[in-house]
Amino acid sequence: MSRSLLCAIATITLGLPGLAAAQAGGPDDFGYVFRDSTGMHGPEYDWVDVVLTGTHHNTMDDETAVLVSLGFTFEFYGQTYTDVYVHANGGVSFDNGILDDYHELFPVQSGVDQVIAAFWDDLMPIPFLSSPIYSGTIGTAPDRQFVAQWDGVPHADSLFVHATFEIVLEETSNQILLQYEDVTLALPGATNGGEAAVGIQGGAEGFLQYSYEQPVLDDGLAIAFRRCQPGDGDGDGFDDCHDCDDGDATVYPAAPEDCDDGVDSNCDDVADEINDQDGDGLATCDGDCDDTEPLAYPGNVEVCDDVDNDCDGVVDQGFDQDGDGWTTCAGDCDDADPAVHPGAAEQCDGVDHNCDGVGGAVSDVDNDGFTPCDGDCDDGDDATFPGAAEVCDGLDNDCDGTVPADENDDVDGDGWVTCDDCDDGDADVFPGAIEECNAVDDDCDGQADENFDDDGDGYSECMGDCDDADPDFHPYAVELCDFLDNDCDGEVPSFEYDHDGDGYRECEDCNDDDNTIYPGAPDDCSDGLDSNCDEDLSLETDDDGDGFTECDNDCDDTDADTNPDGVEVCDGADNDCDPATDENEDEDGDGFSMCMGDCDLADPAAFPGNDEVCDGVDNDCDGETDEGMDTDHDGYVPCDESPAGGDCDDGDSAAYPGAPEIPYDGIDQDCDGEDVSDVDGDGYLGGTGGDDCDDNDDTVYPGADEICDDGVDSDCDGMGDNLDTDCGDGGGCACSSSATPGQAWTAGGLALLAVLRRRSRPTRGTEVAR
Repeated sequence: MSRSLLCAIATITLGLPGLAAAQAGGPDDFGYVFRDSTGMHGPEYDWVDVVLTGTHHNTMDDETAVLVSLGFTFEFYGQTYTDVYVHANGGVSFDNGILDDYHELFPVQSGVDQVIAAFWDDLMPIPFLSSPIYSGTIGTAPDRQFVAQWDGVPHADSLFVHATFEIVLEETSNQILLQYEDVTLALPGATNGGEAAVGIQGGAEGFLQYSYEQPVLDDGLAIAFRRCQPGDGDGDGFDDCHDCDDGDATVYPAAPEDCDDGVDSNCDDVADEINDQDGDGLATCDGDCDDTEPLAYPGNVEVCDDVDNDCDGVVDQGFDQDGDGWTTCAGDCDDADPAVHPGAAEQCDGVDHNCDGVGGAVSDVDNDGFTPCDGDCDDGDDATFPGAAEVCDGLDNDCDGTVPADENDDVDGDGWVTCDDCDDGDADVFPGAIEECNAVDDDCDGQADENFDDDGDGYSECMGDCDDADPDFHPYAVELCDFLDNDCDGEVPSFEYDHDGDGYRECEDCNDDDNTIYPGAPDDCSDGLDSNCDEDLSLETDDDGDGFTECDNDCDDTDADTNPDGVEVCDGADNDCDPATDENEDEDGDGFSMCMGDCDLADPAAFPGNDEVCDGVDNDCDGETDEGMDTDHDGYVPCDESPAGGDCDDGDSAAYPGAPEIPYDGIDQDCDGEDVSDVDGDGYLGGTGGDDCDDNDDTVYPGADEICDDGVDSDCDGMGDNLDTDCGDGGGCACSSSATPGQAWTAGGLALLAVLRRRSRPTRGTEVAR
């Protein structure tokens, strides 16, 4: 149980002053519970007065607490104490904190940690004048009581309003008793504890809150906090933390109530349940058969509502017309037919016998596409219907009235039918049989001898594994260079022997015919032999650890930064063993060496600080080439040496290699050296400067053959089809003409215009100037 949650409150607290319902709560994390005197199982109010016998603490205020002796040992949340601090603001504590003048919601986060708050509010005891706080111990051992009593302490909001209450700590039982003599304060908001907090807290061990700013404290109210005992004292199944009377096995939560015995058997703080729960004027003990249903009580008129209205033990009597045991209000959809009611067997007659809203047995319960009326022999199994595939389950899956023989026959008598048995001719083979080392799948799990492969290499001893404790040994294993029979063939391969006697076997030796050659042998780079089998013909004298020896042309084997792969740096040394030390030389005569930042020692046009020009060279050695040369910001520069070429117009962002070409505008957008003027590629130019009358059709151009009756002026003479003189007798196309004399004159005129137009245009093949 989390400390961040308040322990459950057993009953609801009413919000009206002086009208508090019985409260019970807990257990908290440590096992503390509480009950008040308004409930049947709560403590009795018995005021203990120590004004005359106790000690008067007349110097107290908000910032002080008085440490007093209990006179006995008291246990609180598992710790024992002999002293307690008494605070002005309505509580005591076992730690020397301050019970602030402003109360908090439990768990308390500041000030005190081990606290008992009876009426934690802003009280105002006035030192030496009005500080009526007393404490004292009464009684004899082992039944002594320590009492802290606030006797008419003024409230901070009005010195004329006083509160009287007390905290009683009991020896032996360790019970905490809070009692209230006068808390009906005539002060708005503060009445009956409306501005107070009441509860206990034992640090991190737990806390329990009775109320917080709720007007539930009454004159004559007692609240007892105690730690419940482990176990079930009366054996009724409820422990002391949850049982309101752990000494009576007939009393426990939800126990049946007996009438007229005066006992609260079910721990709801009501005896005999004599109260009328449903407000129908009769209680259970008065014969009310259902005290939660106001329409059910003796003498009521029976109606059809599925309720025993008159409490005679019969529901809706007189409303079952067909005598099938079902009334219309209970769901009988035809009270004139005894064969129709909820739960009735459906029949294939179109009648809704079971009142489920579906006529006849047409419902497909298992959603397999077939109803019982369709021949579904089991409408509760979606794998069973006419035409279903038979499976090995001993059932008639296809509803043909028979179960296949292999679902019933057990040929070898091993208890498994043929369709389940992987070998129904061998009684030792069946599902669940004990697997034996015999290369047979005895248990029908698809594996043979699976329980005999100890090393998990896929082979058992009965399958030829010569070492079933080592997965490197089995038939077909790869032979290792270990002088062992890895593949279990009974032999050790010849390559595992030392033929030249140099101490290394053939599988270890790079030359097992020469005993001067073996791993780790002295190497001599001058003899051209790999004597030490490291596949390196150099002397193994890499003194500086750079991976190169003198035989590898390491010009300084004492410096790891100097070797044939070394990087030349500006230190005056031959770092790369070439053997030149040219890092300080100005090879191209531009006044800069490599150490001075020259990025190209072979190009005098490349050095730090040079002006960048459009030449494809990093002229200023800043790592970028031709920067700032793309004037129109189209991503191309004029000096671009890529296959696409350079920008042919660096002042036009629409002109660059590969740009979309716009025909007839006289501009070379794609930088291929020309504008597009002949779109259809028929050899004639289009646009305003060309004579191709349709530059999107390569069959239309000046002089093309006229095609009759297609509505197209194919030869660009301004006339088409029958009006074109080319289509007349002896013309360029053969088609009949039925032109009228007027049409002929029109055609003649158009033909003359076409001739004149052709004379004024360039000849075929002449490109219009761009």
